[in-house]
Amino acid sequence: MLETFAESYRLGIDWAVIDPAIDWTRYREGITNAAMRWMIDHRDATWMPHNLQHTKVYYDHGLLDDCFADTHNSVTGLYGGMAIMPDAIAVNLLAITEG
Repeated sequence: MLETFAESYRLGIDWAVIDPAIDWTRYREGITNAAMRWMIDHRDATWMPHNLQHTKVYYDHGLLDDCFADTHNSVTGLYGGMAIMPDAIAVNLLAITEG
């Protein structure tokens, strides 16, 4: 969703115009804030690639450090999925501040 919001911002798409019943600013703030807490650090063994096992090698070598996990399992405490590049977070932060 972060990539979608980032690209929407780049394209000038205003989700509030498309569906005014949803508080899109609050939604974007929530998912961006959550993702910022999920920064990958290969020294922290809480990240697992759920569906792309080959990415574990990248993680083990620190190649995904400073990217962000796209899922969090609140039961196990593990982060996972695929790595979100930092620029998606940055673009969303910019969009939030320009609100």
